[in-house]
Amino acid sequence: MTPGPQRFAGLAAYLIAPLLLAAMIALNGTRSETYLMGDFRAFYCAGQVVAHGANPYLTEPLRACEASAGPPAEPAFLRPVALPAPLPPYALLLFVPFALLPFPLAAACYGALLVGAMMLAVVLLQRVTGISALVLNLVFAPITATVTFYVGQPVPLVLVALAAAALLLRSGRWAAAGACAMVATIEPHVALAAVAGTAIAFPRTRLPMIAWGAVLAVAAVAGVGWPTTISYVRDVVPARSGQVS
Repeated sequence: MTPGPQRFAGLAAYLIAPLLLAAMIALNGTRSETYLMGDFRAFYCAGQVVAHGANPYLTEPLRACEASAGPPAEPAFLRPVALPAPLPPYALLLFVPFALLPFPLAAACYGALLVGAMMLAVVLLQRVTGISALVLNLVFAPITATVTFYVGQPVPLVLVALAAAALLLRSGRWAAAGACAMVATIEPHVALAAVAGTAIAFPRTRLPMIAWGAVLAVAAVAGVGWPTTISYVRDVVPARSGQVS
């Protein structure tokens, strides 16, 4: 393959995941009940709960918000229960701005953010690994489109942070790398191994990661208060650990 067509194929590969997502939406239709952006609905409602100064880890008012957020409606069998939003308090702060928008608009904006974040993650991973964008997109696209984009999981944001951390480590930018690694803890169970490995392999990132960990802790307390932060550590973390194990 000549450089021109090869470059075009690499650029076109970035459209694989968005096109798969569009195909899934087209096949499933815009029915009155769907799990399209179903996980995002929980995060959206958690952001709304946080904005009103309540505890996003309790059943109410999370369940009431999820049942009435707006189209597309979640499946009827899920409406009597509250889908949890078991992210750390500082991660839920990311969803407060989305919660100020009507749910359909918020879901569209969030979906665009996920697609953009995944594209950026591939660009960074290409620079870190030397693997072509075409191969990386072919590997990631089926997973990101069907599991992440469709339901609205924030994994692409984590991948961007981890890829940026890896790239910064290669250039010896320890403080920035540590900061990116800690940003990835918006999904702690995904980022924990990378954070631990970074701290062990690159001692000069330890202080920056501790400092950024303190910043995130302050953000959590400032955003939701001590009682809710303690509730997350005491109740949500053990329950989530049991699910992961």
